[in-house]
Amino acid sequence: MLNILMSFSQHEREIIAERIKDKVVASKRRGMWLGGYVPYGYYAENKKLYPHSRDSQVVKRIFQRFVETQSPKLIAMELNQDGIRPRTGNPWNPAYISRIIANRIYIGEISYNDEIIPGIHKAIVDRDVWERAQEIVKSNQPYDRSGGAAEMIVPLRGILRCGHCGGAMKPVFTTKGKKRYYYYYCDQDSKRAEKCCPVGKIGSATIEDAVRDQAKNIFETTFFQERIAARTGIMVEELREYFNDAFWKESNPQELNRLFSELFEKIILKENQIAYEIKTSGVQALIEGVTNEHQ
Repeated sequence: MLNILMSFSQHEREIIAERIKDKVVASKRRGMWLGGYVPYGYYAENKKLYPHSRDSQVVKRIFQRFVETQSPKLIAMELNQDGIRPRTGNPWNPAYISRIIANRIYIGEISYNDEIIPGIHKAIVDRDVWERAQEIVKSNQPYDRSGGAAEMIVPLRGILRCGHCGGAMKPVFTTKGKKRYYYYYCDQDSKRAEKCCPVGKIGSATIEDAVRDQAKNIFETTFFQERIAARTGIMVEELREYFNDAFWKESNPQELNRLFSELFEKIILKENQIAYEIKTSGVQALIEGVTNEHQ
């Protein structure tokens, strides 16, 4: 009997949940606002969005300036300089500007489960302005930044840190003609409307050559070579031959990334200095790697 009652209760809960879900879907499809974060430029009242008298004008300005400048960073900087702030009170940043530009809510529509639904709220931005903004966004993306280039292995990914801001130095790719280049940018600074990090960015060749030289110097120390020789039985002369100039020049980015990751806890880039934090377990891991190579 207890099992029957429990099964009935479970079935009843499932029916109630399904009914609630159906009501939510039906309300969404009628264009109603059912709560959550209220988009900037609107306020919510009785399940409906209404344009905010002041903030809606800022939204219009953002779209108009984007069509003119094509630069979320410049727009954020201008708003900050004019003393205008989002509801959070924090400074504007390019990512927030980009989210506003991509939001269909501002042309009176609601996105729900990949479905575009006409809302019952009033649009803030004219459709032709919104569509022009989307064309600009699309034209400014020559390749898929979420795949391809972002997944490329570069030697210092995940290791290089900004000594001023404390965040990661991330690779950013650019294409000139048929050649692709990349720099390491301070990730924190790239999110700001106005750059203030003295480190900023550095060319990949500059920093990677410096780190490669430092790693090479570590490998060439008598202490390091004797440690490997004692553990592997490989003669010091043979080790020097193994880790010769060709080894460092011919190692591909993936091999260097693995090597640097094993040897360094992190590499801290400052304005006029590079600081290296060596892993205590790094030497051991490298010794085992050399051992495996010679078995």
